Amino acid sequence: MKTFGIYILYPPLVDLRREGLGRYLAHLLKGGAEHKDVHMVILCPSWFPEQMESLLEAEGVPSERLQIVSPGRQPVAIRIRNSLSKVLQLRGKKGTSVRGWLSRIKSDHTDWVARQAVTTTSFAWLVTLAFGLTFLYLLLLPFVLVGGTCLFLIKLVYRGLKWLWLKSGLQTAATKFYNAIISPMHNEYVVRLYDHITAAEAKRCEKLANKLKQVRAWYCPTAFWPAFNRLKAARVMCVPDVVLTEFPTQFDGRLQRVFGDIEEAIKSGEHFITYSENVKQKTLVDRYNIDPKQVSVIRHAPQKLDKYVTIQNGEHTEETSRAYCKAVLRNLLKKNESPYLSGFQNVDMKFFFYASQFRPNKNVLSLLKAFKYLQRERYCSHKLILTGNRMVLPYIDDFIRSNDLECDVLCLHGLSVVELASLYKLADLAVNPSLSEGGAPFTFNEALSVGTPVVTARIAVTEEIVQDSVMDEIMYFNPRNWRELADRMEWAIHNRDRLLKEELRVYETLNQRTWADVVEEHIKVFDLAADLHESRHKK
Repeated sequence: MKTFGIYILYPPLVDLRREGLGRYLAHLLKGGAEHKDVHMVILCPSWFPEQMESLLEAEGVPSERLQIVSPGRQPVAIRIRNSLSKVLQLRGKKGTSVRGWLSRIKSDHTDWVARQAVTTTSFAWLVTLAFGLTFLYLLLLPFVLVGGTCLFLIKLVYRGLKWLWLKSGLQTAATKFYNAIISPMHNEYVVRLYDHITAAEAKRCEKLANKLKQVRAWYCPTAFWPAFNRLKAARVMCVPDVVLTEFPTQFDGRLQRVFGDIEEAIKSGEHFITYSENVKQKTLVDRYNIDPKQVSVIRHAPQKLDKYVTIQNGEHTEETSRAYCKAVLRNLLKKNESPYLSGFQNVDMKFFFYASQFRPNKNVLSLLKAFKYLQRERYCSHKLILTGNRMVLPYIDDFIRSNDLECDVLCLHGLSVVELASLYKLADLAVNPSLSEGGAPFTFNEALSVGTPVVTARIAVTEEIVQDSVMDEIMYFNPRNWRELADRMEWAIHNRDRLLKEELRVYETLNQRTWADVVEEHIKVFDLAADLHESRHKK
Protein backbone atom coordinates (compact mmCIF):
# COMPACT_ATOMS: atom_id res chain seq x y z
CA MET A 1 0.00 0.00 0.00
CA LYS A 2 1.43 3.38 -1.08
CA THR A 3 0.58 6.43 1.01
CA PHE A 4 0.58 9.93 -0.46
CA GLY A 5 -0.38 13.17 1.25
CA ILE A 6 -2.33 16.26 0.16
CA TYR A 7 -1.35 19.53 1.85
CA ILE A 8 -3.96 22.27 2.37
CA LEU A 9 -3.36 25.54 4.24
CA TYR A 10 -6.32 27.78 3.49
CA PRO A 11 -6.92 30.50 6.10
CA PRO A 12 -10.07 30.50 8.27
CA LEU A 13 -13.44 31.19 6.61
CA VAL A 14 -12.45 30.01 3.11
CA ASP A 15 -15.23 27.67 1.96
CA LEU A 16 -13.55 25.02 -0.17
CA ARG A 17 -16.94 23.60 -1.17
CA ARG A 18 -17.60 26.73 -3.22
CA GLU A 19 -14.16 26.88 -4.85
CA GLY A 20 -13.09 25.31 -8.15
CA LEU A 21 -10.14 23.77 -6.31
CA GLY A 22 -12.58 21.99 -3.99
CA ARG A 23 -14.32 20.23 -6.87
CA TYR A 24 -10.94 19.46 -8.48
CA LEU A 25 -9.72 17.82 -5.23
CA ALA A 26 -12.96 15.87 -4.88
CA HIS A 27 -12.62 14.46 -8.42
CA LEU A 28 -8.97 13.62 -7.76
CA LEU A 29 -9.74 11.80 -4.51
CA LYS A 30 -12.68 9.99 -6.06
CA GLY A 31 -10.45 8.78 -8.88
CA GLY A 32 -7.81 7.77 -6.34
CA ALA A 33 -10.37 5.60 -4.53
CA GLU A 34 -10.33 3.28 -7.55
CA HIS A 35 -6.66 2.47 -6.88
CA LYS A 36 -6.72 -0.36 -4.35
CA ASP A 37 -3.03 0.03 -3.49
CA VAL A 38 -3.15 3.79 -2.73
CA HIS A 39 -3.96 5.45 0.59
CA MET A 40 -4.40 9.24 0.77
CA VAL A 41 -3.71 11.44 3.80
CA ILE A 42 -5.19 14.96 3.76
CA LEU A 43 -3.32 17.37 6.02
CA CYS A 44 -5.24 20.55 6.78
CA PRO A 45 -5.41 23.31 9.43
CA SER A 46 -7.31 22.74 12.67
CA TRP A 47 -10.28 24.75 11.41
CA PHE A 48 -10.67 22.69 8.21
CA PRO A 49 -11.47 18.98 8.96
CA GLU A 50 -15.23 19.46 9.32
CA GLN A 51 -15.42 21.41 6.09
CA MET A 52 -13.24 18.83 4.33
CA GLU A 53 -15.51 16.01 5.47
CA SER A 54 -18.52 18.00 4.26
CA LEU A 55 -16.95 18.47 0.83
CA LEU A 56 -16.11 14.78 0.46
CA GLU A 57 -19.61 13.76 1.54
CA ALA A 58 -21.28 16.24 -0.84
CA GLU A 59 -19.16 15.00 -3.76
CA GLY A 60 -19.68 11.33 -2.88
CA VAL A 61 -15.99 10.55 -2.32
CA PRO A 62 -15.46 7.11 -0.67
CA SER A 63 -13.65 7.39 2.66
CA GLU A 64 -12.24 3.85 3.00
CA ARG A 65 -8.69 4.78 1.95
CA LEU A 66 -8.76 8.39 3.06
CA GLN A 67 -7.51 9.94 6.27
CA ILE A 68 -7.91 13.57 7.35
CA VAL A 69 -5.36 14.82 9.87
CA SER A 70 -4.88 18.23 11.47
CA PRO A 71 -2.85 19.71 14.34
CA GLY A 72 -5.69 19.40 16.86
CA ARG A 73 -7.47 22.19 18.72
CA GLN A 74 -8.14 25.44 16.94
CA PRO A 75 -6.38 28.64 18.08
CA VAL A 76 -8.27 30.38 20.91
CA ALA A 77 -8.80 33.49 18.74
CA ILE A 78 -10.65 31.45 16.10
CA ARG A 79 -12.83 29.74 18.71
CA ILE A 80 -13.74 33.09 20.30
CA ARG A 81 -14.54 34.60 16.89
CA ASN A 82 -16.77 31.65 15.95
CA SER A 83 -18.68 31.90 19.25
CA LEU A 84 -19.14 35.68 18.91
CA SER A 85 -20.31 35.26 15.33
CA LYS A 86 -23.08 32.87 16.38
CA VAL A 87 -24.25 35.27 19.09
CA LEU A 88 -24.16 38.37 16.88
CA GLN A 89 -26.01 36.67 14.04
CA LEU A 90 -29.01 36.23 16.34
CA ARG A 91 -29.36 39.98 16.15
CA GLY A 92 -30.88 39.79 12.70
CA LYS A 93 -33.37 37.03 13.47
CA LYS A 94 -37.03 37.85 13.92
CA GLY A 95 -38.83 37.13 17.14
CA THR A 96 -35.83 37.29 19.46
CA SER A 97 -36.85 40.53 21.25
CA VAL A 98 -39.36 41.03 24.10
CA ARG A 99 -41.09 43.68 21.99
CA GLY A 100 -41.59 41.15 19.20
CA TRP A 101 -43.02 38.62 21.66
CA LEU A 102 -45.49 41.16 23.13
CA SER A 103 -46.44 42.32 19.65
CA ARG A 104 -47.33 38.77 18.62
CA ILE A 105 -49.48 38.31 21.77
CA LYS A 106 -51.32 41.58 21.07
CA SER A 107 -51.86 40.63 17.43
CA ASP A 108 -53.16 37.15 18.28
CA HIS A 109 -55.49 38.59 20.95
CA THR A 110 -56.91 41.24 18.61
CA ASP A 111 -57.48 38.67 15.86
CA TRP A 112 -59.32 36.36 18.28
CA VAL A 113 -61.65 39.11 19.53
CA ALA A 114 -62.41 40.30 16.01
CA ARG A 115 -63.06 36.74 14.82
CA GLN A 116 -65.46 36.08 17.71
CA ALA A 117 -67.30 39.35 17.15
CA VAL A 118 -67.93 38.90 13.42
CA THR A 119 -68.67 35.17 13.37
CA THR A 120 -70.98 34.75 16.39
CA THR A 121 -74.72 34.15 15.77
CA SER A 122 -75.64 34.84 19.42
CA PHE A 123 -76.38 38.41 20.54
CA ALA A 124 -76.04 37.23 24.17
CA TRP A 125 -72.50 35.96 23.49
CA LEU A 126 -71.57 39.31 21.87
CA VAL A 127 -72.80 41.24 24.95
CA THR A 128 -71.03 38.82 27.29
CA LEU A 129 -67.81 39.20 25.29
CA ALA A 130 -68.05 43.03 25.46
CA PHE A 131 -68.67 43.09 29.24
CA GLY A 132 -66.00 40.46 29.85
CA LEU A 133 -63.36 42.38 27.89
CA THR A 134 -64.34 45.66 29.60
CA PHE A 135 -63.96 44.04 33.05
CA LEU A 136 -60.63 42.48 32.04
CA TYR A 137 -59.25 45.80 30.72
CA LEU A 138 -60.33 47.65 33.91
CA LEU A 139 -58.65 44.96 35.98
CA LEU A 140 -55.44 45.34 34.00
CA LEU A 141 -55.55 49.17 33.89
CA PRO A 142 -53.41 49.74 37.07
CA PHE A 143 -50.77 47.35 35.78
CA VAL A 144 -50.82 49.09 32.39
CA LEU A 145 -50.40 52.52 34.02
CA VAL A 146 -47.50 51.35 36.19
CA GLY A 147 -45.94 49.52 33.28
CA GLY A 148 -46.37 52.54 30.99
CA THR A 149 -44.71 54.83 33.54
CA CYS A 150 -41.78 52.43 33.91
CA LEU A 151 -41.50 52.12 30.13
CA PHE A 152 -41.47 55.94 29.79
CA LEU A 153 -38.64 56.22 32.33
CA ILE A 154 -36.73 53.41 30.62
CA LYS A 155 -37.06 55.20 27.27
CA LEU A 156 -35.71 58.42 28.80
CA VAL A 157 -32.69 56.57 30.16
CA TYR A 158 -32.28 54.74 26.85
CA ARG A 159 -32.31 57.98 24.85
CA GLY A 160 -29.76 59.51 27.19
CA LEU A 161 -27.48 56.50 26.85
CA LYS A 162 -28.00 56.51 23.08
CA TRP A 163 -26.96 60.19 22.91
CA LEU A 164 -23.81 59.40 24.89
CA TRP A 165 -23.24 56.34 22.66
CA LEU A 166 -23.34 58.45 19.49
CA LYS A 167 -21.32 61.39 20.84
CA SER A 168 -18.55 59.26 22.34
CA GLY A 169 -17.84 57.39 19.10
CA LEU A 170 -18.59 54.02 20.71
CA GLN A 171 -21.17 53.25 18.02
CA THR A 172 -18.56 53.51 15.29
CA ALA A 173 -16.21 51.27 17.24
CA ALA A 174 -18.99 48.74 17.90
CA THR A 175 -19.95 48.71 14.20
CA LYS A 176 -16.35 48.05 13.20
CA PHE A 177 -16.13 45.27 15.78
CA TYR A 178 -19.39 43.72 14.52
CA ASN A 179 -18.22 43.82 10.89
CA ALA A 180 -14.83 42.41 11.86
CA ILE A 181 -16.55 39.41 13.46
CA ILE A 182 -19.26 38.82 10.84
CA SER A 183 -17.24 39.74 7.69
CA PRO A 184 -13.58 39.59 8.70
CA MET A 185 -12.24 39.16 5.16
CA HIS A 186 -13.30 42.75 4.36
CA ASN A 187 -11.16 44.19 7.16
CA GLU A 188 -7.52 44.61 6.16
CA TYR A 189 -6.26 44.57 9.75
CA VAL A 190 -8.19 41.37 10.59
CA VAL A 191 -6.92 39.78 7.37
CA ARG A 192 -3.34 40.47 8.51
CA LEU A 193 -4.13 38.86 11.88
CA TYR A 194 -5.49 35.84 10.03
CA ASP A 195 -2.25 35.70 8.07
CA HIS A 196 -0.35 35.47 11.37
CA ILE A 197 -2.69 32.72 12.58
CA THR A 198 -2.22 30.80 9.32
CA ALA A 199 1.58 31.17 9.51
CA ALA A 200 1.56 29.73 13.04
CA GLU A 201 -0.72 26.91 11.88
CA ALA A 202 1.70 26.17 9.03
CA LYS A 203 4.41 25.36 11.60
CA ARG A 204 2.05 23.02 13.44
CA CYS A 205 1.16 21.32 10.16
CA GLU A 206 4.86 21.02 9.29
CA LYS A 207 5.62 19.20 12.56
CA LEU A 208 2.68 16.86 12.03
CA ALA A 209 3.62 16.14 8.40
CA ASN A 210 7.22 15.31 9.34
CA LYS A 211 5.94 12.72 11.84
CA LEU A 212 3.93 10.93 9.13
CA LYS A 213 6.84 8.85 7.86
CA GLN A 214 4.52 6.54 5.89
CA VAL A 215 3.76 9.33 3.40
CA ARG A 216 6.00 8.77 0.36
CA ALA A 217 5.33 12.18 -1.21
CA TRP A 218 3.28 15.27 -0.43
CA TYR A 219 1.16 17.08 -3.02
CA CYS A 220 0.19 20.74 -2.75
CA PRO A 221 -2.73 21.44 -5.16
CA THR A 222 -1.90 25.16 -5.47
CA ALA A 223 1.16 27.41 -5.23
CA PHE A 224 -0.20 29.76 -2.55
CA TRP A 225 1.76 28.31 0.37
CA PRO A 226 5.59 28.57 0.50
CA ALA A 227 5.49 26.77 3.88
CA PHE A 228 4.83 23.57 1.95
CA ASN A 229 8.45 23.52 0.84
CA ARG A 230 9.62 23.12 4.45
CA LEU A 231 8.29 19.54 4.59
CA LYS A 232 11.09 16.98 4.74
CA ALA A 233 9.53 14.33 2.49
CA ALA A 234 9.33 14.40 -1.31
CA ARG A 235 7.17 17.29 -2.52
CA VAL A 236 5.14 17.96 -5.67
CA MET A 237 3.46 21.33 -6.18
CA CYS A 238 0.70 22.16 -8.63
CA VAL A 239 0.95 25.51 -10.45
CA PRO A 240 -2.33 26.01 -12.35
CA ASP A 241 -1.22 29.47 -13.50
CA VAL A 242 0.39 32.68 -12.23
CA VAL A 243 -2.13 35.26 -13.34
CA LEU A 244 -0.31 38.26 -11.92
CA THR A 245 2.58 37.79 -14.34
CA GLU A 246 0.14 38.87 -17.09
CA PHE A 247 -1.88 41.45 -15.12
CA PRO A 248 0.57 42.87 -12.54
CA THR A 249 -1.04 46.31 -12.15
CA GLN A 250 -4.68 45.22 -11.82
CA PHE A 251 -4.52 43.46 -8.45
CA ASP A 252 -4.77 45.11 -5.03
CA GLY A 253 -2.18 45.06 -2.25
CA ARG A 254 -3.31 41.81 -0.68
CA LEU A 255 -3.23 39.95 -3.99
CA GLN A 256 0.21 41.40 -4.63
CA ARG A 257 1.32 39.75 -1.36
CA VAL A 258 -0.25 36.49 -2.56
CA PHE A 259 1.75 36.89 -5.77
CA GLY A 260 4.92 37.18 -3.68
CA ASP A 261 4.02 33.95 -1.86
CA ILE A 262 3.44 32.17 -5.17
CA GLU A 263 6.81 33.28 -6.55
CA GLU A 264 8.56 32.19 -3.34
CA ALA A 265 6.82 28.80 -3.46
CA ILE A 266 7.82 28.23 -7.09
CA LYS A 267 11.43 29.27 -6.61
CA SER A 268 11.91 26.87 -3.70
CA GLY A 269 9.91 24.01 -5.21
CA GLU A 270 11.22 20.62 -6.35
CA HIS A 271 8.68 18.99 -8.66
CA PHE A 272 5.73 20.62 -10.39
CA ILE A 273 2.45 19.65 -12.02
CA THR A 274 0.55 22.00 -14.29
CA TYR A 275 -2.50 21.62 -16.52
CA SER A 276 -1.18 22.86 -19.85
CA GLU A 277 1.95 23.01 -21.98
CA ASN A 278 1.39 26.75 -22.28
CA VAL A 279 1.77 27.34 -18.52
CA LYS A 280 4.68 24.91 -18.32
CA GLN A 281 6.69 26.61 -21.04
CA LYS A 282 5.77 30.29 -20.76
CA THR A 283 5.41 30.55 -16.99
CA LEU A 284 7.54 27.92 -15.26
CA VAL A 285 10.32 27.39 -17.79
CA ASP A 286 10.65 30.80 -19.47
CA ARG A 287 9.78 33.10 -16.57
CA TYR A 288 11.02 31.17 -13.52
CA ASN A 289 13.80 29.14 -15.18
CA ILE A 290 12.47 25.81 -13.93
CA ASP A 291 14.08 22.76 -15.53
CA PRO A 292 11.47 21.28 -17.95
CA LYS A 293 12.27 17.82 -16.51
CA GLN A 294 10.86 19.00 -13.17
CA VAL A 295 7.48 19.90 -14.68
CA SER A 296 4.77 17.39 -15.64
CA VAL A 297 1.69 18.41 -17.61
CA ILE A 298 -1.45 16.57 -16.46
CA ARG A 299 -4.66 17.73 -18.07
CA HIS A 300 -8.03 17.59 -16.34
CA ALA A 301 -10.70 15.06 -17.14
CA PRO A 302 -14.11 16.60 -17.82
CA GLN A 303 -15.88 18.06 -14.78
CA LYS A 304 -19.41 16.66 -14.99
CA LEU A 305 -22.43 18.21 -13.31
CA ASP A 306 -25.27 16.17 -14.81
CA LYS A 307 -25.61 13.83 -11.82
CA TYR A 308 -26.64 16.74 -9.59
CA VAL A 309 -29.62 17.77 -11.71
CA THR A 310 -30.79 14.62 -13.51
CA ILE A 311 -34.05 13.30 -12.05
CA GLN A 312 -34.88 9.96 -13.65
CA ASN A 313 -38.52 9.80 -14.77
CA GLY A 314 -38.65 7.62 -17.86
CA GLU A 315 -39.65 9.58 -20.97
CA HIS A 316 -40.09 12.73 -18.88
CA THR A 317 -36.58 12.83 -17.38
CA GLU A 318 -35.67 16.09 -19.15
CA GLU A 319 -38.87 17.89 -18.11
CA THR A 320 -38.58 16.64 -14.53
CA SER A 321 -34.92 17.63 -14.33
CA ARG A 322 -35.64 21.15 -15.58
CA ALA A 323 -38.51 21.50 -13.12
CA TYR A 324 -36.15 20.50 -10.32
CA CYS A 325 -33.58 23.07 -11.50
CA LYS A 326 -36.23 25.78 -11.54
CA ALA A 327 -37.15 24.91 -7.95
CA VAL A 328 -33.48 25.22 -6.97
CA LEU A 329 -33.26 28.60 -8.73
CA ARG A 330 -36.45 29.81 -7.03
CA ASN A 331 -35.06 28.94 -3.59
CA LEU A 332 -31.70 30.50 -4.48
CA LEU A 333 -33.38 33.79 -5.39
CA LYS A 334 -35.67 33.73 -2.36
CA LYS A 335 -32.78 33.53 0.12
CA ASN A 336 -30.82 36.33 -1.57
CA GLU A 337 -30.23 39.48 0.50
CA SER A 338 -31.25 41.75 -2.37
CA PRO A 339 -34.93 42.82 -2.07
CA TYR A 340 -35.26 42.69 -5.86
CA LEU A 341 -33.83 39.18 -6.21
CA SER A 342 -35.62 37.75 -3.15
CA GLY A 343 -38.93 38.78 -4.71
CA PHE A 344 -38.06 37.73 -8.26
CA GLN A 345 -40.34 34.91 -9.38
CA ASN A 346 -39.68 34.43 -13.10
CA VAL A 347 -37.61 31.23 -13.15
CA ASP A 348 -38.61 30.72 -16.80
CA MET A 349 -36.46 33.67 -17.89
CA LYS A 350 -33.84 33.21 -20.59
CA PHE A 351 -30.32 34.07 -19.49
CA PHE A 352 -26.61 33.95 -20.28
CA PHE A 353 -24.41 32.39 -17.58
CA TYR A 354 -20.78 32.86 -16.55
CA ALA A 355 -19.56 30.92 -13.51
CA SER A 356 -16.44 32.51 -12.07
CA GLN A 357 -15.13 34.59 -9.21
CA PHE A 358 -14.42 38.20 -10.13
CA ARG A 359 -10.74 38.78 -10.86
CA PRO A 360 -9.10 41.11 -13.40
CA ASN A 361 -8.12 38.26 -15.72
CA LYS A 362 -11.71 36.98 -15.88
CA ASN A 363 -12.60 39.88 -18.21
CA VAL A 364 -16.05 40.41 -16.72
CA LEU A 365 -16.20 44.05 -17.83
CA SER A 366 -16.01 43.04 -21.50
CA LEU A 367 -18.88 40.62 -20.95
CA LEU A 368 -20.93 43.39 -19.32
CA LYS A 369 -20.26 45.73 -22.26
CA ALA A 370 -21.29 43.02 -24.71
CA PHE A 371 -24.45 42.27 -22.71
CA LYS A 372 -25.40 45.96 -22.52
CA TYR A 373 -25.00 46.25 -26.31
CA LEU A 374 -27.14 43.16 -26.93
CA GLN A 375 -29.86 44.42 -24.62
CA ARG A 376 -29.96 48.09 -25.67
CA GLU A 377 -28.97 47.91 -29.35
CA ARG A 378 -30.02 44.41 -30.41
CA TYR A 379 -33.13 44.19 -28.20
CA CYS A 380 -32.08 40.91 -26.61
CA SER A 381 -34.46 39.97 -23.77
CA HIS A 382 -32.01 37.69 -21.94
CA LYS A 383 -30.67 38.41 -18.48
CA LEU A 384 -27.05 37.75 -17.41
CA ILE A 385 -26.30 35.66 -14.32
CA LEU A 386 -22.82 35.84 -12.79
CA THR A 387 -21.45 33.99 -9.75
CA GLY A 388 -19.00 36.61 -8.47
CA ASN A 389 -19.40 39.21 -5.75
CA ARG A 390 -19.64 42.57 -7.53
CA MET A 391 -18.15 44.37 -4.48
CA VAL A 392 -14.81 42.59 -4.97
CA LEU A 393 -13.98 44.70 -8.03
CA PRO A 394 -15.58 48.16 -7.59
CA TYR A 395 -15.47 48.99 -11.30
CA ILE A 396 -17.84 46.08 -11.99
CA ASP A 397 -20.34 47.41 -9.47
CA ASP A 398 -19.92 50.94 -10.88
CA PHE A 399 -20.62 49.72 -14.44
CA ILE A 400 -23.76 47.84 -13.40
CA ARG A 401 -25.11 50.81 -11.43
CA SER A 402 -24.20 53.56 -13.88
CA ASN A 403 -25.84 51.67 -16.76
CA ASP A 404 -29.00 50.73 -14.83
CA LEU A 405 -28.34 47.01 -15.15
CA GLU A 406 -29.20 46.01 -11.55
CA CYS A 407 -32.38 44.25 -12.67
CA ASP A 408 -30.74 42.49 -15.62
CA VAL A 409 -27.32 41.43 -14.28
CA LEU A 410 -27.92 39.05 -11.38
CA CYS A 411 -24.87 38.31 -9.22
CA LEU A 412 -25.46 35.09 -7.26
CA HIS A 413 -22.26 34.18 -5.43
CA GLY A 414 -21.44 31.46 -2.91
CA LEU A 415 -23.30 28.71 -4.82
CA SER A 416 -23.45 25.07 -3.84
CA VAL A 417 -22.60 22.53 -6.53
CA VAL A 418 -26.31 21.72 -7.00
CA GLU A 419 -27.13 25.41 -7.47
CA LEU A 420 -24.24 25.77 -9.92
CA ALA A 421 -25.37 22.76 -11.93
CA SER A 422 -28.97 24.02 -11.98
CA LEU A 423 -27.94 27.41 -13.39
CA TYR A 424 -25.83 25.75 -16.07
CA LYS A 425 -28.79 23.51 -16.97
CA LEU A 426 -31.27 26.38 -17.25
CA ALA A 427 -28.97 28.79 -19.09
CA ASP A 428 -29.64 29.48 -22.75
CA LEU A 429 -25.89 29.92 -23.27
CA ALA A 430 -22.75 29.68 -21.13
CA VAL A 431 -20.05 32.29 -21.77
CA ASN A 432 -16.39 32.38 -20.78
CA PRO A 433 -14.58 35.65 -21.65
CA SER A 434 -11.48 34.92 -19.52
CA LEU A 435 -8.16 36.30 -20.73
CA SER A 436 -6.08 33.75 -18.83
CA GLU A 437 -6.57 30.25 -17.41
CA GLY A 438 -4.29 27.52 -16.11
CA GLY A 439 -5.99 24.79 -18.11
CA ALA A 440 -9.03 24.48 -20.35
CA PRO A 441 -11.76 26.47 -18.56
CA PHE A 442 -14.26 24.41 -16.59
CA THR A 443 -17.06 26.22 -18.43
CA PHE A 444 -16.80 24.05 -21.56
CA ASN A 445 -17.11 20.67 -19.83
CA GLU A 446 -19.47 21.74 -17.05
CA ALA A 447 -21.97 23.36 -19.42
CA LEU A 448 -21.96 20.57 -21.99
CA SER A 449 -22.33 17.91 -19.28
CA VAL A 450 -25.85 19.28 -18.68
CA GLY A 451 -26.65 20.03 -22.33
CA THR A 452 -25.93 23.77 -22.52
CA PRO A 453 -23.83 25.23 -25.39
CA VAL A 454 -20.81 27.48 -24.78
CA VAL A 455 -18.94 30.34 -26.39
CA THR A 456 -15.45 30.94 -25.07
CA ALA A 457 -12.45 33.21 -25.45
CA ARG A 458 -9.73 32.21 -27.85
CA ILE A 459 -6.78 31.71 -25.49
CA ALA A 460 -3.83 29.36 -25.78
CA VAL A 461 -4.76 26.87 -23.06
CA THR A 462 -8.27 26.36 -24.43
CA GLU A 463 -7.08 25.91 -28.01
CA GLU A 464 -4.54 23.40 -26.68
CA ILE A 465 -7.38 21.19 -25.41
CA VAL A 466 -10.22 21.90 -27.86
CA GLN A 467 -8.53 21.39 -31.20
CA ASP A 468 -11.24 21.38 -33.85
CA SER A 469 -11.62 23.42 -37.04
CA VAL A 470 -15.40 23.78 -36.63
CA MET A 471 -14.95 25.15 -33.10
CA ASP A 472 -12.59 27.75 -34.54
CA GLU A 473 -15.47 29.15 -36.56
CA ILE A 474 -18.45 28.91 -34.22
CA MET A 475 -17.28 28.82 -30.57
CA TYR A 476 -14.29 31.15 -30.17
CA PHE A 477 -14.11 34.94 -30.00
CA ASN A 478 -11.39 37.52 -29.38
CA PRO A 479 -11.68 38.29 -25.62
CA ARG A 480 -10.18 41.77 -26.06
CA ASN A 481 -12.96 42.82 -28.45
CA TRP A 482 -16.29 43.11 -26.62
CA ARG A 483 -18.17 43.73 -29.87
CA GLU A 484 -16.92 40.43 -31.29
CA LEU A 485 -18.01 38.77 -28.03
CA ALA A 486 -21.49 40.30 -28.42
CA ASP A 487 -21.73 39.12 -32.03
CA ARG A 488 -20.71 35.59 -31.04
CA MET A 489 -23.30 35.50 -28.23
CA GLU A 490 -26.03 36.76 -30.57
CA TRP A 491 -25.10 34.21 -33.25
CA ALA A 492 -25.10 31.44 -30.63
CA ILE A 493 -28.63 32.07 -29.34
CA HIS A 494 -29.95 32.13 -32.91
CA ASN A 495 -28.03 28.95 -33.85
CA ARG A 496 -28.18 27.17 -30.50
CA ASP A 497 -29.02 23.70 -31.80
CA ARG A 498 -26.18 23.67 -34.32
CA LEU A 499 -23.67 24.96 -31.79
CA LEU A 500 -24.72 22.40 -29.19
CA LYS A 501 -24.57 19.52 -31.68
CA GLU A 502 -21.03 20.36 -32.80
CA GLU A 503 -19.78 20.94 -29.25
CA LEU A 504 -21.25 17.67 -27.99
CA ARG A 505 -19.29 15.89 -30.72
CA VAL A 506 -16.04 17.37 -29.37
CA TYR A 507 -17.14 16.86 -25.76
CA GLU A 508 -17.68 13.14 -26.31
CA THR A 509 -14.07 12.84 -27.48
CA LEU A 510 -12.74 14.70 -24.44
CA ASN A 511 -15.06 12.68 -22.23
CA GLN A 512 -13.03 9.53 -22.92
CA ARG A 513 -10.43 10.81 -20.44
CA THR A 514 -11.41 9.86 -16.87
CA TRP A 515 -10.33 11.03 -13.45
CA ALA A 516 -8.85 7.59 -12.88
CA ASP A 517 -6.49 8.42 -15.78
CA VAL A 518 -5.66 11.75 -14.13
CA VAL A 519 -4.93 10.07 -10.80
CA GLU A 520 -2.75 7.43 -12.47
CA GLU A 521 -0.60 10.17 -14.00
CA HIS A 522 -0.36 11.98 -10.65
CA ILE A 523 0.76 8.80 -8.90
CA LYS A 524 3.55 8.31 -11.44
CA VAL A 525 4.83 11.83 -10.68
CA PHE A 526 4.55 11.21 -6.92
CA ASP A 527 6.49 7.95 -7.25
CA LEU A 528 9.18 9.62 -9.34
CA ALA A 529 9.54 12.45 -6.80
CA ALA A 530 9.70 9.95 -3.92
CA ASP A 531 12.34 7.81 -5.66
CA LEU A 532 14.51 10.86 -6.41
CA HIS A 533 14.14 12.07 -2.82
CA GLU A 534 15.16 8.68 -1.41
CA SER A 535 18.17 8.34 -3.72
CA ARG A 536 19.31 11.87 -2.87
CA HIS A 537 19.17 11.21 0.88
CA LYS A 538 20.94 7.85 0.58
CA LYS A 539 23.93 9.66 -0.81
